[in-house]
Amino acid sequence: MVADGVSIWLLIPAVAVVYVLLANLGRVRTADARRMIAEGATLLDVRSPEEVKGDGIEGAINVPVQLVGPGIRESLVNPEQPILCFCLSGSRSSTAVGRLKRLGFRAYNVGGVGRMRRLLETS
Repeated sequence: MVADGVSIWLLIPAVAVVYVLLANLGRVRTADARRMIAEGATLLDVRSPEEVKGDGIEGAINVPVQLVGPGIRESLVNPEQPILCFCLSGSRSSTAVGRLKRLGFRAYNVGGVGRMRRLLETS
């Protein structure tokens, strides 16, 4: 039992639902992502170089999330284009999007690399 008789077994599903909702918060809609890809958006993979090795996406720029900051402009081909960020699950890409937006970029969270692959297959 937890405080006031609430069972821990009732809290676990609630925490899981909140986690899923927060993980999807701020993700770009599929139609918008496809349009931006077709218009030449920058694809930014914020996973570590070790994660990207052998599992990278052609045309994507790899900048690990911890390096996303003021110096990133030099890594971008066209800083004026929207930036579609992705990682393994969407958590690090969410962090990267927040940092990029504070720097004045038009950045969007695709989520995981699997979703990015599906978007590219159908674009």
